[in-house]
Amino acid sequence: MSTVLRQTNAMLIDAYRELAAGKLFWITLGLSSLVVGIFACLGIDEEGMTFLWFRLNFIPITSETLPPDLMYKQMFLSFGVPLWLGWVATILALVSTAGIIPNFISGGSIDLSLAKPIGRIRLFLTRYLSGLVFVALQVGAFSFACFILIGIRGGDWQPRVLLAIPIVLLFFSYLFSVCALLGLITRSAIASLLLTALFWIMLIILNRGDESVGALKVQAQMLAERREERVANAELMADNRLKQMAEAGEDLPPREEWAPGITTEQEAANPLLVTLRQQRDKTQGTVRSLKAWHHAIVIAKFPLPKTIETLHLMDRVLLSKADYEALMNTGETKEIPTAFGQDETIDQREYQRRFTEAQLMRSTTKILGTSIGFEVVMLGICCFIFARRDF
Repeated sequence: MSTVLRQTNAMLIDAYRELAAGKLFWITLGLSSLVVGIFACLGIDEEGMTFLWFRLNFIPITSETLPPDLMYKQMFLSFGVPLWLGWVATILALVSTAGIIPNFISGGSIDLSLAKPIGRIRLFLTRYLSGLVFVALQVGAFSFACFILIGIRGGDWQPRVLLAIPIVLLFFSYLFSVCALLGLITRSAIASLLLTALFWIMLIILNRGDESVGALKVQAQMLAERREERVANAELMADNRLKQMAEAGEDLPPREEWAPGITTEQEAANPLLVTLRQQRDKTQGTVRSLKAWHHAIVIAKFPLPKTIETLHLMDRVLLSKADYEALMNTGETKEIPTAFGQDETIDQREYQRRFTEAQLMRSTTKILGTSIGFEVVMLGICCFIFARRDF
C-alpha cells in the first residue's frame, strides 16, 4: 500500500472511531433495527394484512391484490427510504457530523494536522469523506437488513435493495457539502447545522411546490379533457338537432331573438354549449398558467441539488412496470374531487398513473448531473478556502 493510501486510510479510521464513540451512532443503529423489526411484524395473506398475530381487518388488501414481496418493497420505498433514511436518520447524521469540520480547524487540532506531510486539499477531502462514512455504515446496515427481510418474508431476494446505499449516501452528501462549507466559514458546528437546516427547508419548499403544482397541472389537464369531451358531445347533439330541423323544414329563431352570449347556430340549437365552452376555455387557461408556474419552479430548482428526486431513483431501480401497475390497481376505483371544485371529479387511478409517469419521465442524468455539479462547486469553494486560509 502506498504512503498516500496509508495516510488516507489512517485518517478515515480515526474519524470513524471518533464518530462511533458518540452515542448518536449507536442510537441511530438501534432505531434502524427497530424500524426493520416493525416491518418484519407486518404480513399479508389471502385474508388480509396482519401485525404479529393480530389481523388488520380495516385494511382492505390481500395477497391476491398485493403480493408479499411487493408489499415489503413498497414499505421500504414509502417509509424506509424517504421517511426513515431521508428524514430521521439524515437529521441524526447531520447532528453527528456537523462538528467534523469546525472541530478539525479549531486551534491545536489543525496545527497538528497541517504539520504532517499531507496536501491541504487532500487533508480536507479526507476529512469530508470521513463524515460520509457515518452515513454509509448506517444506510448499509439498514439496507442489508431490509434485503434479508424482503428475501425471507417476501420470497424475493432482490440485490437492488442495496443500491439504496449509494443513492441515500449521495442524497446526504448534497447537504453535507453545504454543512462543510458553512462549518469552514463560521467555525461553529451549531451555526453550520442550523444554516444547513434552513437550506434543506428551502429545498423542501421548492420540492413540495414542484410536486403540488405538478399534481394540479395533471388534475387540470384531466379536467380539460373531460370538459372538451362534454363540448364535443354537446356539439354533436346540436348538429343532430340542426339536421332534424332542416329535414322537418324548421328554421332557427332570428339572431335578434337569440339569448345573450349565443353567437353560432350550434349554440342556438343547444344553448348549453355556451356554458360548456366557457368552462373548457377557462380550464385550458388554467392548464397554461400551471404549466408556466411549473416551468418556473423547475428552472429555479435547476442549479440546486435534487434531494427528493435522488431518493425517488430507488423507485425506478426496485419497481418494474408490472409492479407499478399492481400498486395502482390496489384498492377500489373511484372518482375523487379536484382542487378546482367539489363538483368536478376525476378518476383516481388515472390521476395516479399520469402523475407517476410525469415523475418517472425526469431524466436520471439531469437529476444526478445537476446535483453532483452543485456538490462539486461547494467542495471546490471549500478546498479554495482551506488551501489559502492562514490557520
